Amino acid sequence: MQSDKKDISLEKKVLFSIVVIVLFFLSLEATARIIDFIKNKPYVADFPDVIYDSHPYIPIILKPNTSFKPRNITINSLGYRGKDFKLIKTPGTFRIVCIGGSTVFGIGSSSDKTTFPQFIENILNSKMPGKKFEVINAGVPGYTTAESLIDLELRLLDLSPDLIFIYHGYNDFKPNRFPNFKSDYSHWRYREPIYIGRPFLDNFRFYTKLTNLILKYVPKKQDSSFPDLKRFDSASVEGVKAFERNLRSTIYITKSRNIKVMLSTFVIPLNDANLKKDPEMFKALLYFTPTLTYKGVLDARTKYNNAVKELAEEENITLIDFDKIMPQSLEYFDDYVHFNDKGAMFIGENIAKIIIENYFK
Repeated sequence: MQSDKKDISLEKKVLFSIVVIVLFFLSLEATARIIDFIKNKPYVADFPDVIYDSHPYIPIILKPNTSFKPRNITINSLGYRGKDFKLIKTPGTFRIVCIGGSTVFGIGSSSDKTTFPQFIENILNSKMPGKKFEVINAGVPGYTTAESLIDLELRLLDLSPDLIFIYHGYNDFKPNRFPNFKSDYSHWRYREPIYIGRPFLDNFRFYTKLTNLILKYVPKKQDSSFPDLKRFDSASVEGVKAFERNLRSTIYITKSRNIKVMLSTFVIPLNDANLKKDPEMFKALLYFTPTLTYKGVLDARTKYNNAVKELAEEENITLIDFDKIMPQSLEYFDDYVHFNDKGAMFIGENIAKIIIENYFK
């Protein structure tokens, strides 16, 4: 009997200890959340934890019917950013699909309503009231021309677009100078995995705050996650050729379906004045292009944009040279490459203007 009482007493002590530990950590979590609430600071792990999904033929796609409130990002039922639309378009609707990476997706935009594809739709419908326009944002953060080419063939053609607008360049810089270059980018893509779902502990604010506090006092070895890679002052020719091939294939596929195509040069506001004005803004540029120097990024921008311009001329395709016409002022950018609302509006207005002039006059 006495042994049984001891066992029960021990169980109570263990249970009490567990309850105390749980309450302790719950109080830490509650305190962290109250602090964030008072500071009006939303908890952000990162949007890929929420809006990305796996796919057998592409590294990632956007997960339908998801949202990331801290950045006002909504993914609709068909897996594209913005409001819902029907897979089968309404007769008489002119449907435009915008292809690209995070700049098209609108990482720097304050909401779904201020991405440049949405601005295009709003402007076209307001300026041409007798017609109906739908503009679909098919941009996916991280996509190069390789992913967009596959996505076009397997998914985007099902949307029956009348016009495809292509804005690509920067993401294709990344595999350009990686060792053992392969034109399918397989030498590089595996080194930049995209994780779907955050680690369990990252769901707790007190844990992330404690981790960040510790990391704050740990010296950083390098600005890049790839410290072993050599940086170059120029982009390789073979990398530019792979980019051009992917674009050419995209154009051939769209033309074979009697779909109109528009190309654009890519904008990166990298210059001496902006570097001096806000050097912190451009550190991430080197982080995500770990094989290029600033000079190398500028060389890549020139070479890739020249490839776009030459291809547009060869294929008799409408070109918008945003690298030339867009102001390089940082007031149009959220960071080193993504547009803010003002920049997205500028892009949207100019694309809408060219569409009207080239296809509806």
